[in-house]
Amino acid sequence: MKPTLALFRNDRLFWLLFLLIGGFMLWGARLVPFHPDESTYLYMSSDFEVLFEKPASLAWNSAQENNPRQLYRLLNPPLTHYVLGMGRALSNLHPLPIDWDWSKSWEENRQAGALPEERLLLAGRVAVTLCLLIGLFFLYRAGKQLGGQWTGILTVLLMGSNMLVLLHGRRAMSEGLLIFGICIFLWSLAHSARYPWLAALGLFLAFNAKPSTLALLPVGFLAVCWNDKHKAKSLKNWLCARGLALTQFSVVFILLTWIVNPVLWKNPLRAARAAINARRDLVSRQVSEISIQGLDSPVLRAAMLVANLTILPPAFAEVGNYLSETAGQEQAYLAIFGHNLLRGWVGGGILLSLTLLGLVGIVSRIISSQSSQVNLNRRNELLLLLTGLFQTVGLVVAVPLPWQRYCLPLVPLICLLAALGLVELSQRLVKPKRRYPKYSRNLRRTAG
Repeated sequence: MKPTLALFRNDRLFWLLFLLIGGFMLWGARLVPFHPDESTYLYMSSDFEVLFEKPASLAWNSAQENNPRQLYRLLNPPLTHYVLGMGRALSNLHPLPIDWDWSKSWEENRQAGALPEERLLLAGRVAVTLCLLIGLFFLYRAGKQLGGQWTGILTVLLMGSNMLVLLHGRRAMSEGLLIFGICIFLWSLAHSARYPWLAALGLFLAFNAKPSTLALLPVGFLAVCWNDKHKAKSLKNWLCARGLALTQFSVVFILLTWIVNPVLWKNPLRAARAAINARRDLVSRQVSEISIQGLDSPVLRAAMLVANLTILPPAFAEVGNYLSETAGQEQAYLAIFGHNLLRGWVGGGILLSLTLLGLVGIVSRIISSQSSQVNLNRRNELLLLLTGLFQTVGLVVAVPLPWQRYCLPLVPLICLLAALGLVELSQRLVKPKRRYPKYSRNLRRTAG
């Protein structure tokens, strides 16, 4: 009981900010412009009931290659389906009976029953937003571990007001759960050497929301191997201890992933190969068919990634099929203060500058520290940098489409670095006044 009371007493400012941000997020969830992919996820949320009633029917079957539900299970990780299904079940609502058809008009989809009613859509969005808020708590703890309480507070403030999070993170889609997993992974880095299963849990949650986060696997391996508090007496003992840690990390990640993916249960290798092929075919079709072309140059992809993270305005849709139908929702959404902060050349430039300042500060501290100090004091900062590096490289290499919501795995990292940069800037600007000894006054008077 005492640790719980201490948590609230020592972090009262955070909890006040958390309540304000949480209330704003939940209140505005219904105002987020609709995305047709929300229909698909609500349609697939029926897997939540099937998982408990007929789990074997979710397994991959070569005879059902043309079954759209099986294709969605191969393309989309299952975590979002389950969370939406849970939120829907708690609201006593049925899944969406019809999937959205992009080849049909808005009105045709509505008449067919593919447009979710407001109660169903809101139940799914609230479920995802609640997970997003839990992620905010763990992101605060990660920021506090890195730079103290003010770093954690500023990280939450930047994250809770981030345009990308408020738009894409509250939809009944996978982005909110992706952020939830990334936040837990970032928090787990400080504890991963002692508790390898925590890092595995964070990576499991992120990967089963978006496969692009598999790029963080090397960081997880390094985090569970890098242990400074308990130095082994010999190389053999160290190898044995780290081998056990790696085994625990790998087993937990693989086992949990296999449990929540019934599509892999019967033929895991063939199902995994089918999932990879399905994802490759989808990306190829998207690049060749849609009006927004893929970016061939890694430099251009990286530039578009930075632009989406900081400068470009909200991207409510990836294609223009239904822009006229959602225009009214978009205008009403943007009319609310807080939905478009720190964007454009000014706001985005400030965010980018603070991020670079935090990045430079970490690098300079690591370089200036002695080798022993690096191991003791800079481990978490170095792991943070590697997390950003591996995730950025993974997105640049594996994602050829310049869509805004694909950059969301980097948003918690950007907020952490910007908070560190803001704290460092404030420390440089607010310098303590120089205090003279008492006798200095007499010396100055004599000199005068």
